[in-house]
Amino acid sequence: MLEAGLILGIATGRGRSVRESLQKTLLSGLWDRVVVGYYNGGEIALLERNEAPLRESPPEPPLDIVRDLLKRDPLLHSLASLTIRRRQITIEPNRRISTDTLLSYVMTLIAPLEAQGVRVLASSHSVDVLPLGVGKLAVVDDVKRRIREGTEVLCIGDRGAWPGNDCALLSHEPSLSVDEVSASLTTCWNIAPPGLSGADATLRYLQSIRIANGYATLHARDLWRVS
Repeated sequence: MLEAGLILGIATGRGRSVRESLQKTLLSGLWDRVVVGYYNGGEIALLERNEAPLRESPPEPPLDIVRDLLKRDPLLHSLASLTIRRRQITIEPNRRISTDTLLSYVMTLIAPLEAQGVRVLASSHSVDVLPLGVGKLAVVDDVKRRIREGTEVLCIGDRGAWPGNDCALLSHEPSLSVDEVSASLTTCWNIAPPGLSGADATLRYLQSIRIANGYATLHARDLWRVS
């Protein structure tokens, strides 16, 4: 798809490891066509930018207040580890607690900060706290600025139901889920064949895309024919 001239956007809660993995996988001549939104869209840069994401930077308000609150809780420290970044705080559970239970506890801890303006999202392996205005849809906006006017951006994700970290991303039209779907009837569809999810379903979606004249079209019928 990149060799055909398309733009690829990657919206992820992770950081430098994503850039390093993509650079090892893709030819360097294609890096200027890959937009990466690190830390759930907290920092957006082309794959060719080796200085991204920023390594060390103190959290911006109101995440500095969230950091202080979380660090003061001894139970949280026994249940999970904290990673503090400029526009994201990542809380990863240890083996004694599930992500869903950790999410509930974090939400309880930061409830007094409701007026400060923070968002809490969950992935399959962590809970992320973000300031308002930071999110994966910012990656979609960046991609839109780089493509022809009137061209659609197709979003693919897995955690489309709230409080999943793809809930906002998969509210975009058009979008497809490879796992959880939202209550929306117009977006966040999962049309992968039964038994396929995650990376396998993503690959099947991509294999069903046909490219011509610089445009990509997903052929739903091909989802069931690709071997």
